[in-house]
Amino acid sequence: MVQLAIQGTSPEEIDDWCVKRLRDRGFVVEVRGPWESPKRLCRRLRISRSKFRRRWKRYPRPKVSDVQLGTKGRIVLLRSNPVLDAFLKAR
Repeated sequence: MVQLAIQGTSPEEIDDWCVKRLRDRGFVVEVRGPWESPKRLCRRLRISRSKFRRRWKRYPRPKVSDVQLGTKGRIVLLRSNPVLDAFLKAR
């Protein structure tokens, strides 16, 4: 059994170290953000909701595994990642 104690100045620093360590060992690590509504995502990325809807429906987009849909198929919550953020912000 191996125990590891990690100390850092912030949780982000510890997360960055862990991600780097796993990537160095050959693991694929996907960094995801918190759950957020499409409205909040658009506000964070500073894009319009119509642009979000257009890009989400009409273009081939990066795969997002964490999407919660409502009963009528609308996006209720999603977890974004840096690849999706860059895709949505692109012209």
